[in-house]
Amino acid sequence: MNVLVYSGSETVSTALTRTLHLLKSILVPNYLVQPITLAALTKDPWASNCALLVVPQCRNFQPNDRVSNSILDFVNSGGRFLALSAGTMSKSPESAKLPLKFNCGNTVVIPEFMSSDRTRSGPIGVMFKDGSTLGGVEQHASPLAYHDSDTLTLLAEDGELPAAFVGTSGSGKVLVSSPSIELVEVDGPHPIRFFMQNLGLVIPNNAGHPRVAPQPQLLLSSPQHPDIVTSVIGKLQSTLNVQQLTELRDANDHFYFHPVSQLQQLSDAASSSQDIPADLNVWPKHIILTTPGWLPSPKVTPQFDLSLFFGQLSKSKSSNASTQWSLGELLLYGEAVTSTQTLLDKNPTLLAALSTPLVSIAARQLSGRGRGSNSWLSPAGCLQFSVLLRLDLANFKAHKLVFVQYLFALAVCEACRDSDVLGPYGQAVRLKWPNDIYAIHGGEKKIGGILVNTTFKGGKVDIIIGCGLNVLNVAPITSLAQLLPGQNEVDLRLEKTAAVILTRFERIWSEFLLEGGSFEPFLDLYLERWLHSDQLVTLTTLDPPQPVRVVGITLDHGLLRTMPEVKRDSQPQFYDLQPDGNSFDLMAGLIRAKS
Repeated sequence: MNVLVYSGSETVSTALTRTLHLLKSILVPNYLVQPITLAALTKDPWASNCALLVVPQCRNFQPNDRVSNSILDFVNSGGRFLALSAGTMSKSPESAKLPLKFNCGNTVVIPEFMSSDRTRSGPIGVMFKDGSTLGGVEQHASPLAYHDSDTLTLLAEDGELPAAFVGTSGSGKVLVSSPSIELVEVDGPHPIRFFMQNLGLVIPNNAGHPRVAPQPQLLLSSPQHPDIVTSVIGKLQSTLNVQQLTELRDANDHFYFHPVSQLQQLSDAASSSQDIPADLNVWPKHIILTTPGWLPSPKVTPQFDLSLFFGQLSKSKSSNASTQWSLGELLLYGEAVTSTQTLLDKNPTLLAALSTPLVSIAARQLSGRGRGSNSWLSPAGCLQFSVLLRLDLANFKAHKLVFVQYLFALAVCEACRDSDVLGPYGQAVRLKWPNDIYAIHGGEKKIGGILVNTTFKGGKVDIIIGCGLNVLNVAPITSLAQLLPGQNEVDLRLEKTAAVILTRFERIWSEFLLEGGSFEPFLDLYLERWLHSDQLVTLTTLDPPQPVRVVGITLDHGLLRTMPEVKRDSQPQFYDLQPDGNSFDLMAGLIRAKS
């Protein structure tokens, strides 16, 4: 789930930076903390995967009706809203005219985002109701309009003046804090943790965890095909025109290549490093070139059992694979990497030199990428990997590449139903157009996503498929593990899940290529697994917005096909929507143009 911090032009830059840093130190890895712009707040379906929306100190933020309504809908549906360095005006419902107003029982709370650049008083001391205190706090906002009420709870005071309170609005909560407590650095736990607890967020036990440096990555192959590594290293040397691989400075990363004998030394150096830069792209990336048949002991890769992975791959793989080796048998693995997707997609020299198919798996991603400008949180229990494929465009129509995200999402969905993953409990795993994985678990909740990047060169296309899937995560993050009943015989493992997904996709991909890029053999199954059949939604890209009904996917260009609910003579029979130009807000039943 996301914790989104408003980053519009009205925000005070120092307050925004400090708020992001502070919330990350408290809430990661249970929540992904990231900024959200006014455009995204206005147009994107941000509420569907958001636990908390935060507005930090602003000079003059007056949300318009559209933004206010989306925030109010979010809170009333169970979301949390936090206003920092803000004042309030409390009026009766009859006299309250401002757009953003929360009905907390018989009290209307109207946040006032009119912070002054100058402090309104000298440093003050704030006393919190959990017994903690904080001194040296600046007061930039106007005072809180607060009175004793059964529907509001006082959380902090400045002497005898109210400093923060929380109230219930609909199914959600609203918390307003007037003093700028987020700007104060403290030794030990920050009092804003108290606010998080009162908002109902789950604070991880390891909050404030130290930064982690990228670990070396292992280039290795399945024990069933030990010579793959030798062949791949030979191609790397030939393509890069070197007799021995030692170093490659690419567009995004600087790579160093090492023998297995240097693995322990490099791992120890990364683990003990204290000087880790904020931009991990400048951190050197080390790749260990293994020898044929070599596999590390579980002590070397404690978060991912490579023997178990290759064993499951051998058990599950298709016997009629169309490539020189099966998907997953050539592997790049790291205990902690920046992003499996970025390492391939943003380094064209390395990308062109690598053999395919290749799979890159990370036990932990430090800068995971999602769709567009989104990040992807990868706490413990999350499976994250990228797949590199290469196609000759002489035998494949490029416009069919849109189906790759659908096919891989379908493979994930089918893998979850496999007896070596969830078995019958995998029926709760579904697809959300165009590239998300959802679970039916007390509602519809996102548990994964697919990201596809392509690079065209020399009549060929490199396809990089990124996948993130919550497998063993604990609450509040929804995962596959939570779909299992308390007493069960399922041995759910990251390694087995990864292997089954890859073998499922390999079969689907082989058939897709044999059919010349036709999605028709998979359409019925895809429509069985997705969440949208016959769904009535509002298409906001039309003026005025109109209700349409989802009827399927077009087989020519993979567009989402919708039909007008009310047919008029001047209207087309269908509205077909591109996956890269639209967002599907499942919770609100809206299709919007992406900002």
